[in-house]
Amino acid sequence: MYRKYIKRIFDIIFSLIALIVLSPCMIVLAILVRINLGSPVIFRQRRPGKDEKIFTIYKFRTMTDGRDENGGLLPDEARLTKFGEFLRSSSLDELPELINIIKGDMSIVGPRPLLAKYLPHYNKLQKRRHEVRPGLTGLAQINGRNSAAWEDRFIYDAQYIDGICFLQDIKIIFATIRVVLKREGIKGGFMDDINLKNKKLLILGGNPETVPLVETANGMGVRTIVSSARRDDAAKKAAWKSYDVDGLDIPGLAALAREEKVDGVMVGVADILVPSYYKVCDELGLPCYATQKIIDVFTLKDRFKETCERYGIHGIPEYYLDKDMNPGDIAKIKYPVMVKPVDNGGGVGMTVCYDAKDLQPAVDKALAASNRKRFIVEKYMQCDDMGMYYTFKDGFCSASCIYDRYTTGEQPGLSRVCLGGVYPSKHIEEYFGKMHGNACRLFKDIGIRNGVLMLSGFYENGEFYVYDTGFRLQGEAPHLLMKAIHGFDQREMLIKFALTGSEGDIDLAVRDDPYLRGKRAATLWFLLKKGKIAKIEGLSDIINDPKVVANIQRLYEGDTVREEFIGTEKQVLARLYIVCENKLELAKTLKYYMAAVKVYDENGGEMLLHGFDVDKVLEL
Repeated sequence: MYRKYIKRIFDIIFSLIALIVLSPCMIVLAILVRINLGSPVIFRQRRPGKDEKIFTIYKFRTMTDGRDENGGLLPDEARLTKFGEFLRSSSLDELPELINIIKGDMSIVGPRPLLAKYLPHYNKLQKRRHEVRPGLTGLAQINGRNSAAWEDRFIYDAQYIDGICFLQDIKIIFATIRVVLKREGIKGGFMDDINLKNKKLLILGGNPETVPLVETANGMGVRTIVSSARRDDAAKKAAWKSYDVDGLDIPGLAALAREEKVDGVMVGVADILVPSYYKVCDELGLPCYATQKIIDVFTLKDRFKETCERYGIHGIPEYYLDKDMNPGDIAKIKYPVMVKPVDNGGGVGMTVCYDAKDLQPAVDKALAASNRKRFIVEKYMQCDDMGMYYTFKDGFCSASCIYDRYTTGEQPGLSRVCLGGVYPSKHIEEYFGKMHGNACRLFKDIGIRNGVLMLSGFYENGEFYVYDTGFRLQGEAPHLLMKAIHGFDQREMLIKFALTGSEGDIDLAVRDDPYLRGKRAATLWFLLKKGKIAKIEGLSDIINDPKVVANIQRLYEGDTVREEFIGTEKQVLARLYIVCENKLELAKTLKYYMAAVKVYDENGGEMLLHGFDVDKVLEL
């Protein structure tokens, strides 16, 4: 009743009263805008509203019409004055939207109207914002305002739509008044915001895990340019512009960056692109948190292992074998072993071998996935798997989280793909006692000053064995949990660094805490068998659950999980990121989603692999 009839009546009455009461203020503002910024006083722009119908939104203008010697408009930062910034930060520029509400284009409360150019790029969740009239204020505006991450705003929009009622609207209106008066949720100061707005950022790689990075940059006012070899990569759909230049084509990327006059370059979540990131930045003289020395250590698994050993950090026991497959070398191998390329990750090119006859095809597979045509053969570890995630700022090294990772055993002979992780690790105290100091010495000596880094390792019989690293944002995305718990976003830090050479004013010594301030957290991965997805159930429930702080979905109904996806992260349907107050609440939440989410193929067969044992993992 309220949503269908009363809300519209409430909008008309409220906006008419507000327009009458605020008209003296609006007249004064109009005069000041005319004097300080010029004419016309009202800024008009086409925006999509309910059912994606386009309407004209009205605001007070906040920028001048300053132009260069050729008659072209100056950049936004040159045209946005302190008076214009005041209008924006106080939300006074929004007052003419009361006219839109009276006309029926908008509502007092609802999702904020965004630009029409975003319409083709929305996923199903994001499209829901157009089920109702856009609002003067909304749930996202009282939960971070313009400091909320891009993807979080859409989640808040969906939560609002599902719970529309009179009481919720009243609460949002009063909360909006408080937020505006206290100036909460405004990112940094005047120059902090303006220095990033409309800057161009080239992002290397376009896989689904890169989409949140692109959306975060978009939300900061950055013009994102994604380049990858695959034309239909997911991140390209979210970007301002996209190109099909391969991430390994250094001359091509440098030429693209010069043509677009980019202000910064970033790597997405692919290890194989980190060297390209460094070389392009080096050629163009742009900020880069990597150096050639760091690249040499972290991009080749054999070099990384050698370096770690010098600092008392053990790698997985290894067997010597080269592509000549010497019978004497093969005879020394004790099975099972893992064969993998030295320069790839995510399970790509990896095979578990249980006897000698498995070796040749495993080596061929590893070499095919290696740009450097090199592979290693390691003992196949069957013990506790861990992740150690570090954040660096101006030479300060902070352990952001230490967690236990659980993998599937349902796919023999293939790399064990992750089923999820639990935070913090049950081995965290022992890690800090035995290994953290050695890791920090290594990081300092090879020159790491900024960036984020993941160490992956095993724990067996009181010893830690590191097997992989990634000096970039992780596809596993622990930064989403860190943002929810610690309140800072590593994506924003890296975007700022790429464009300015500084990660901002975050004090990691104060804000970071690997013990998560007493909370418990987890990631829950849903892995699929091969086949075509006909139906997905249960994932829609997450938008109403505040414990689920993020959902990264890779696959949708109609997508096909191909044979070559199995044993790699390409078979991941979705990842849920969960934060709870205690272990029991976390166990209950994990069990609920493990039972609720179902995926069926075209023949009605279940496609999901089994999850991890929650009671065993949490030691209940």
